[in-house]
Amino acid sequence: MSRLFADLTPLRESADYRRLWVGQALANIGAMLTATAVSLQVYDLSGSSLAVGALGGFALAPVVVMGLYGGALGDAHDRRKVALAASCVMWLATFGIVLQAYLAVNSIWLLYLLVAVQSGATSVSSPARSAIIPRLVPLRQLPAANALGSMTFSFATLCGPLAGSVLVASIGYGPTYLIDAATFTGALYALFRLPPMPPLARRPGGEGAAAADAASAAVGDGVPVGDGGPVGDGGLTGDGGLTGDGVPVGDGVPVGEQGPGRGAGATSRAGGGSGAPSAGAEGAVPERGWRSVAQGLRFLAVRRNLLMTFLTDMCAMILAFPRAAFPAVAAVIIGGGKTTVGILSACLATGTILAMVLSGPVGRVRRQGRGVVGSVALWGIAIAAAGLVLVAAGRTEPDRVIWWALIGAGLPLGVAGAADAVSAVFRGTILQSATPDHLRGRLQGVFIVVVTGGPRMGDMVTGVASDWLGEAWAITIGGLACTVAVLALTRWHRPFLEYDAWRPVP
Repeated sequence: MSRLFADLTPLRESADYRRLWVGQALANIGAMLTATAVSLQVYDLSGSSLAVGALGGFALAPVVVMGLYGGALGDAHDRRKVALAASCVMWLATFGIVLQAYLAVNSIWLLYLLVAVQSGATSVSSPARSAIIPRLVPLRQLPAANALGSMTFSFATLCGPLAGSVLVASIGYGPTYLIDAATFTGALYALFRLPPMPPLARRPGGEGAAAADAASAAVGDGVPVGDGGPVGDGGLTGDGGLTGDGVPVGDGVPVGEQGPGRGAGATSRAGGGSGAPSAGAEGAVPERGWRSVAQGLRFLAVRRNLLMTFLTDMCAMILAFPRAAFPAVAAVIIGGGKTTVGILSACLATGTILAMVLSGPVGRVRRQGRGVVGSVALWGIAIAAAGLVLVAAGRTEPDRVIWWALIGAGLPLGVAGAADAVSAVFRGTILQSATPDHLRGRLQGVFIVVVTGGPRMGDMVTGVASDWLGEAWAITIGGLACTVAVLALTRWHRPFLEYDAWRPVP
């Protein structure tokens, strides 16, 4: 029975990962408090929903720019220092929000500016923090580590808005923002306690080096590599030292000669090392600035397994993200107004939390590409099922809640939330394990842009479709379109279904 629940091994075995996880949990809770409070304050100052919606625009623009560039900074410099510097900017922006509340500045434009600064700094810090994780835990623990991170974020998403609303109503804006500042101080200290994370020396072999690193991590865990049996007898991996697509592993050095758990970054994976390059490793002068960003995008464009992790997520978030329709659904189909909107949103978050609490089996899945495709397809089917319930309920503009419709739509939304959480774990693990360390920050930056921008594009698509088709049919057709699109992607790149977590190939 214990194998069903979330695997806590990364928290038990890596003190550094434990610090990072606790710090991020604190930061997530505080961020959700502030996001809710800022929305309420902007509405109090303006009385305009448009002004509240503009917060999203001021937050999104820095994410697109700084997410890509911030990932490049994380690849070129010590990731701990990059994350610390960006987090300090976030901390100062948070204190700026605290001060404007206590000083009663009452300026919407100041709030927009502080939110933009905070969002830009977050977009630099997040790729660096995410790229650190594969150097704190071994390969086989990455799914568990990502599931634990997803669980804290989902908990904050579920509880943060409610807590923020209650706190604003009871103690006011200033003290609510101050709680965020206090929790973020704890997160900053946890990041400070991490060991240095300088760039690893690049080895000839490009993405093959990522497979070598993954193989050496697997060897350290006693995991057999490929079909060639356990490595450690001085032979090359499985099929003669080639990854699944014929790319040489690392320098062509027999993995067994590296010794258990050796290879780039092995010391850091244990949780106590500095992540410094191994002695004698050959480096290469990395690209700088926006050329570095372009280099990462060129790498991604021709690595279809990695590209599939982004495209499948875009299918779900752009084609079948129902959030924008919830207010109208609550007003004209189910009834209940804002309370119903909150319940529908909570159903998604509750499904996510339950999936991560019961995420033990996720870490034992080897064919993670199948997990991604199945999870995204299930998301689409569940969203379509919720839409069909709404179609059956009809646009009756009820003056009371239609409970069978609320429950009938809420249950598949919970399933959708669970499917999205599982997909996120697999996608994040593939991205972290199959990407060479020297490119990991840049691809994490792309990840931040996609997961932030995708839902906002989905809001726009759902809004337009709702105007044309009505909310119920927009949600139904969007879910079906997501499922069809992800199956079409699978036909485009069938090898993704055979992606092997023990032998990651980008």
